[in-house]
Amino acid sequence: MEQTEEKRKGKGGRPPKAVRKEIRTGVRFTKAEYFIVKEKAIKARMHYTGYIRQMALFGSVTAHLTRNRRISNNLANNINQVSNSGISANFCRSNTKRFEFCSIRFTTRISKEIKAA
Repeated sequence: MEQTEEKRKGKGGRPPKAVRKEIRTGVRFTKAEYFIVKEKAIKARMHYTGYIRQMALFGSVTAHLTRNRRISNNLANNINQVSNSGISANFCRSNTKRFEFCSIRFTTRISKEIKAA
C-alpha cells in the first residue's frame, strides 16, 4: 500500500514546459520610465514584463484586440458566412421568406451583442 501511494505522489501537478525560461535579469527604471512602460503595456493589453520582453526581442509590440473589436470581427465573419451560404445554395431565390426570417433573427442578435459590449 505504501509503495503505490509513493508512486502516485509524484505524478500530479503541472506538466513541465517544453522551453523553460531559466535566466532572470533585472531592469532598473526611474519612476517616470516605469509608469511610461506600464501605460504602454496597458494600452497593448499585456503585462508589463511581457511587454518589456517583446520590445527587447522584436522591437515592436502588436496589441491584442479589444473585446469590441473581436465582437465586430466575429459578426463580420458571420455575415460573410451567411451571405456565402445563401448564394451558393440559391437560398435567396428559393426561400425568400425563410431568408428574411433568418436575417431578422441575425440582426436582433447583432443588436444584442452590441448592447452587451
